[in-house]
Amino acid sequence: MPARIEAKIDLDRLRNNYSSLFLLSKRKRMIPMIKSNAYGHGALEVALTLKNEPQLEALGVATIEEAIALRKEKKLDTTRLLVFSDSCPWDENRAAIFRKYNLSVVLHRWSDFKSFIARNHHHSIDYHVQWNTGMNRLGIELENLAAFQRLLCSTRKRHQLPRGIFTHLAAAEAPEKRLSQHQLKKFQYLLSELKPRFPQALFHMANSAALWKSKEWKITSLTDAVRPGIALYGIPPEHKWPVKEVKPVMSLRSKCVQLHTLEKGEGLGYGFDYQAKKKQTIAILGCGYGDGVSRLLGNQSQVIYQRKRLSILGRVSMDLMAVESPVKKASSSFFDHCRFELFGDRLSIWEQALQAKTIPYEILTGLTSRIERTYVGK
Repeated sequence: MPARIEAKIDLDRLRNNYSSLFLLSKRKRMIPMIKSNAYGHGALEVALTLKNEPQLEALGVATIEEAIALRKEKKLDTTRLLVFSDSCPWDENRAAIFRKYNLSVVLHRWSDFKSFIARNHHHSIDYHVQWNTGMNRLGIELENLAAFQRLLCSTRKRHQLPRGIFTHLAAAEAPEKRLSQHQLKKFQYLLSELKPRFPQALFHMANSAALWKSKEWKITSLTDAVRPGIALYGIPPEHKWPVKEVKPVMSLRSKCVQLHTLEKGEGLGYGFDYQAKKKQTIAILGCGYGDGVSRLLGNQSQVIYQRKRLSILGRVSMDLMAVESPVKKASSSFFDHCRFELFGDRLSIWEQALQAKTIPYEILTGLTSRIERTYVGK
């Protein structure tokens, strides 16, 4: 049956975006972020597509559950999976899971790091250490830097040392900000203190926005790896920023399930939030906020049909929404084969996000399992 609402995902574009970002980073090691179901694109398909790309260091996920789901795929049994936000409290149970599934851990609390070393887990588990340079969310405080070095000073074997040392930028899109400059200086200090002792470690701090501002963040000279997220999926990290040779990987489209003719003055949908100013035909699309389409788009956003913009009319409900109809009458072929684009090549997801008073990240990660995801370019 034709999909009620479909996300078409172009894996060739994903590969091309990876290549573009790899070149933009000056060929740094790559840690693509595929957390939250690869930003709604399908973590397993994205992981399988990227696993053999050049200079792939690891695939970044947020939780143990996300990593285990990927590791169960045999084709990913040798791909490094780096778990960013699920290491605390560190104990034997967590260690057993990380060993069983061969996962790499991010340690971001001083107490957990000490426990990790005391239990000799650094002998068998690959790890990165996150430092807090000003974002004040996750990360070990720099006041523990000397103790960190003392704790590792007797560790000589390469596999017992941290594979990565990094921080996370709070305002990568604005390197000129005072607090951003403060973060940069702290990272430079971290690098000067730790790089001589741990030359094997990959130092990293750059997300998508920092890649766009790589000169200001000194990415070429200060880092060994980068962590592209939203840009990997073809979306600039900020509205109206240059695309940097990336293209949207996903287009979201819905079919029409019914046409109505409204007479002047007639209302439409819940609350009659739209009332016809003249006789007009409307199209009811088979999608709504139950699929991840924001209610805030009602009466203000648009969709695309064959290059023509059509206004969304009335409230977006759970399963349905109304738009201006491109036709007055329709055949069965129209209902079966014609699609209305909610975002993609012809309608930027940034435009929709701004109208919904949010960001593309929230829209993509909010797309539900009711959407049929189809993949091309495998």
